[in-house]
Amino acid sequence: MLTPLYQLAIEPHGAAARLLLPVWVDLADSFWRRLRGLLDETVLPPDRGLLLTPCNQIHTVGMGFSIDALYLDGQGVIVDMDEALPPGRLGRRRSGAWSTLELAAGTASRLALQKGHRLRFTPA
Repeated sequence: MLTPLYQLAIEPHGAAARLLLPVWVDLADSFWRRLRGLLDETVLPPDRGLLLTPCNQIHTVGMGFSIDALYLDGQGVIVDMDEALPPGRLGRRRSGAWSTLELAAGTASRLALQKGHRLRFTPA
């Protein structure tokens, strides 16, 4: 199971306030941790996620569940999204993305996340 290191927060378009979201995020910032990703997980709970950095392209080969993938620039702004990306797929490289946040399928819609929203990661 993932060990959450950060709580996800959002800064909607032009908003001055930060809104904490009920999602806890683990960090994959080494080659081996990014390579392993979520492959060891049998399910990704709706309150958990994995931030891969640096990362502008992902795959779901070998995974047993669909995910939402949010591609973030260096400032944490969502530049693109894949919602409900099924297992066994290779995503396309996202220009302008510095990191990728993998969430349980349906989380982006449930939390109304959109391109242009800035995400922040608050230490747990």
